[in-house]
Amino acid sequence: MRKKNEIKRNAILKVAHEVFCERGYEKASMSEIAARLGGSKATLYGYFPSKRLLLQEVMSIAAYRKNNEVVACLDQSVSMIPENYRYQFETVFSEVENSPMDIAVILRNFGEKFMRMICLPEFHKLYRLAVEESVCSQTGSRFYEFGPQAALKRIAVFLEGFMERGLLRRANARIAAAQLSALLKAELFECSLFCYGEPPAEDAFREKIEIAVDAFLMIYGPGKP
Repeated sequence: MRKKNEIKRNAILKVAHEVFCERGYEKASMSEIAARLGGSKATLYGYFPSKRLLLQEVMSIAAYRKNNEVVACLDQSVSMIPENYRYQFETVFSEVENSPMDIAVILRNFGEKFMRMICLPEFHKLYRLAVEESVCSQTGSRFYEFGPQAALKRIAVFLEGFMERGLLRRANARIAAAQLSALLKAELFECSLFCYGEPPAEDAFREKIEIAVDAFLMIYGPGKP
């Protein structure tokens, strides 16, 4: 019975994610979510007493990955995250940490993978939902905590490792992580988020990442004051 309840709950989260992303929080309805599930609103409310609590759970799970798994027992077969969004943070970070290459190359490789991940349309839909809800609930705060803030903490961990190995100068790794993230996003994230202009060509995309990493290393490269 427990397994059956988990499967049902996961199916609800998957459908709710689709409806919230398509319609936004205000226009999304529990009735439509129940209809797409092929069940009743009573069953839906039995799992999630309100639309806001359902959104909070959707946002938390979408943002939070740990140990290569999406939490809350989301099976691959019913994962709410589309296939092209199923980048694993741990894979991105482990490739960076274990790389024997030059620090500039390591950071450029990381920057490309990181920005491809957060510039996907699916991420932007969730981001907009979080902003929309942040003024009237804890949804935005939870999304930030389990998503962007968790990513910054993970970036700080690998930067700290590079500092210990002498590949970067010693500094506050948390601040360095925030600055690396800001530099990588500077020319890409908001344009992508607001659908401004055409997406950059591959060469232009890589050039922007290279410029961001060069600026970061001007501050944090080994031997810098």
